[in-house]
Amino acid sequence: MVSLIWPPASSFDCILTNLLRTDKSYLVPLPVQISPCPIVDVTAELRFDAAVPPAVAIGLGYERLLREFPRVSTLQTIPLSDELRKLTPALMYQPQYRFESDDFVALLGPNMFAVGVNGAYTRWAVVSKAFRAAFDLFKETHIIGVPQRFGLKYMNFFHGNVLSRLNIMLGVADTEISGEATLIQTVVLSLPFKIQVQLFTDANIASSKLPIDPNVRGTLLSLDCFKDQDAVKTDFLENLSENLELAHTKEKQLFFRLLKDELLRELYPKYENEN
Repeated sequence: MVSLIWPPASSFDCILTNLLRTDKSYLVPLPVQISPCPIVDVTAELRFDAAVPPAVAIGLGYERLLREFPRVSTLQTIPLSDELRKLTPALMYQPQYRFESDDFVALLGPNMFAVGVNGAYTRWAVVSKAFRAAFDLFKETHIIGVPQRFGLKYMNFFHGNVLSRLNIMLGVADTEISGEATLIQTVVLSLPFKIQVQLFTDANIASSKLPIDPNVRGTLLSLDCFKDQDAVKTDFLENLSENLELAHTKEKQLFFRLLKDELLRELYPKYENEN
């Protein structure tokens, strides 16, 4: 997992072009591979109301996750009371422990579980298999009461400012914004999901396992495909694998529709039937 270093200086809601209407995404052939790959992080997260007290949830999750993620670190140096967490939504779903294996990371809190890549992104077939195994392992704890939110989040990093090379329109008082030091955030409907799009045009990131210079600024494009509480059905956990695959498809469709042809060509896309 990567860390964002630069705090955005300004933010605007953005208007996406008609190209982002995902109901017609199936008409566009999607690449199966691009190079250089801009993906720097991918995480699947489940938020839930726990079926057991918070301390019990942490204990059961901790014990089970150690089987596949043997290296553990504490993320909260100061213990937070359950009352404070309930009164502060920003703290409710914060992880308390980080578990690592060689290739993947798991995050654990009393009301959340997440799994992500630990280093370079490979192929979705490899990542999804590991993600499903991690969720199956976590479900064995039986601490999940009612699911609240499921999300699959991709973070992509491009060198330099690529706002003008994306299918996004942004302006103030009829003047187009060039994108300097700007944060864009919006939500796109892609039923049965929503996709939160965030774009930082002057960001730099740090990672201990990726060859990225933390002093080099670029554009960080984040896509978080999620189902919130209202959309979650009672059979969601049983169908989690299907939801994971569908979220990946929806996210991939939107990502490639965001790229203008010039930028896509620079990523040397390969398609399914190419030799």
